[in-house]
Amino acid sequence: MFKSKVTWIMVQEQVVAKWSDKTERFRLIWEPWATLCNISLIPGVQPDSSDPLCSKGWMRYGLSCYSFSSSSRPWNVSKKDCEEREAHLIVINSEGEMNFLHGIASNRWAWIGLTDLDGTWKWVDGTPYDITPKFWEKGQPNDWMDDRYGGVEDCTLISPPHHEWNDAHCSLNSYYVCEKDIIL
Repeated sequence: MFKSKVTWIMVQEQVVAKWSDKTERFRLIWEPWATLCNISLIPGVQPDSSDPLCSKGWMRYGLSCYSFSSSSRPWNVSKKDCEEREAHLIVINSEGEMNFLHGIASNRWAWIGLTDLDGTWKWVDGTPYDITPKFWEKGQPNDWMDDRYGGVEDCTLISPPHHEWNDAHCSLNSYYVCEKDIIL
């Protein structure tokens, strides 16, 4: 049986529409609205930002702006790239933010800003790990050891199709999401 891919359109943590690749009518109805609100109807594709609160090419959700990378890199290179853009790897502070991330990641793996390089889970921006919601896949984190990748898994990816968290080897190449404060 054919299963169509479904994308939920969210605005400020509220579902406002559902899109199925079988339903061209949805696109015709919602495309003008999506353009006005700077939301891409193509899963995983970012529109150029016209939001005055974000830099060009960044998308806004809540009080932050986000950029999904166009290339795959190891976690430390991803972290450095975000920092050079005056941002950090995404820190998940709410279920709504996780749903937003799911929408922009589409069917791609992506680094987030959570690591246990020193043995304790920490967010790159200093947000305490114990106060944030957790979205680990069942059986994760498992700190799997593999010498081919340089030891144990100390960095966190979101993994399709449900975009739950998976600890992974930091040396693996993956897409990533940068986050920074809105422009005031």
